[in-house]
Amino acid sequence: MIKETRPSGTQSIERAIHLMKLLATRGKFGWGLTDLARRSSLDKATVHRILGCLEAERLVERDSKEHRYFPGPMMVDLGLSVGGYQPLLDEGRATLQRLSSRTGGVAFFYLRSGIEFVVAGRVERSAHRGAGSKPGRLSTFRRSRRCDARRGSGIERRSIAPG
Repeated sequence: MIKETRPSGTQSIERAIHLMKLLATRGKFGWGLTDLARRSSLDKATVHRILGCLEAERLVERDSKEHRYFPGPMMVDLGLSVGGYQPLLDEGRATLQRLSSRTGGVAFFYLRSGIEFVVAGRVERSAHRGAGSKPGRLSTFRRSRRCDARRGSGIERRSIAPG
């Protein structure tokens, strides 16, 4: 839900950003208009209007047959313009390759921003079924139900490898 405590004049920008973040959480499957409106706590007409503007700017793509909205190609373009991550990604990929070789499994590299993270890299020795986190996927960290004060907060496995 979007906080309504900001100074006037930024509400539509905040709503558009909120919708883009939601779209990024289901990049492969997309969102229907009704579900996106419900999840964002915004009026369906408002969501439709904002998505139309974002679509015109290539930040959102709409599948007219399936009636679903997806992150658009401009999101990728904007993400690639962020500097300073390449050395970190290169080192991360080398570490992932070593880890995947040792374990024979899939290794992931996440970049965290607040309570959200994006899959920045994935390396596997062989094709694995069901390991759904692909590079570019945005998710949210969740507190583990089994955490207590002695161990601090944890992360639910399903938030990292959604099933």
